Amino acid sequence: MRIVEFAGRPNNAELNCGPFRVVVTLDVGPRILSFSRDGGESPLRVYEKHEGLIGGDEYRSYGGHRFWIAPEIAGRTTAPDNHAVEMSEDGEWTHFMAPVDAAGMQKRLSIRGIENGIEIIHRVQLQREDLFHVAPWGVTVMKPGGYCVWPLPTPKQGTGELLPTSSLVLWRYTDLCDPRLRFVNGFGELHNADAGPIKVGMPLEEGWAAYQWQGQSFLKTFDAERYDRVEGTSLGVDQGANFEVYTRSDMLEVESLGRGKHLKVGEALSHTERWTLGPEKAAEELRTMAQALKSQP
Repeated sequence: MRIVEFAGRPNNAELNCGPFRVVVTLDVGPRILSFSRDGGESPLRVYEKHEGLIGGDEYRSYGGHRFWIAPEIAGRTTAPDNHAVEMSEDGEWTHFMAPVDAAGMQKRLSIRGIENGIEIIHRVQLQREDLFHVAPWGVTVMKPGGYCVWPLPTPKQGTGELLPTSSLVLWRYTDLCDPRLRFVNGFGELHNADAGPIKVGMPLEEGWAAYQWQGQSFLKTFDAERYDRVEGTSLGVDQGANFEVYTRSDMLEVESLGRGKHLKVGEALSHTERWTLGPEKAAEELRTMAQALKSQP
């Protein structure tokens, strides 16, 4: 690990995990600003208008990878993360701890290298005022010009199953006739283009999604549980989706959600993602890569 300048910020931790380079800013966050391989370009989008800015009470979309709390509620989800984070090292892990935010939550990102990728643990601890039902939410902002791909449930004929197996979660501004949204050969796709916002979500049994961009495949995996029923009651965060994808003209977000719960003061929640990056692969190859990434110790 070393401290480097990046995106107008002098204080950033550079982690080298085999062929992968991860840049995490220490000025604000926790935020991952860059993820690249073998000296190549990072597919993560960082907003130039916020480069070098710190402090203040307004929320800023710095870009990169951020740690949010679902469901999306103004002031709580968007509590500003404009202050310096504390970095510590513990064996193979590097931790980035933020101060308690305006919503009473303290967030930490922990990162380590694994075979052919990195592992990221998102942990949030509530420091004041019980919250009814929340879930950790990893949001990765990607550069424009690519598309997200994710696996759809595999059809099984003649099984005798009578109950639904999945759902498609929509937002008020989502148009199912939008040509950017496609369902092709067992996979969903959302393409970035010069157009307005669109977002969809699903409970993904396989727990992975990828972003195809300029000959690279960025792949993230996450827990494949369904989150529409928690502790015996119907308390779905975002109607049971553990995967969401959002795009507008200037970027695309690949998002995953962890298990939600009623959070009391002093309690914590965590959510794990694993990332890898390499030459662009077809969807079926990405499925194989995701299975291998998830199975690593």
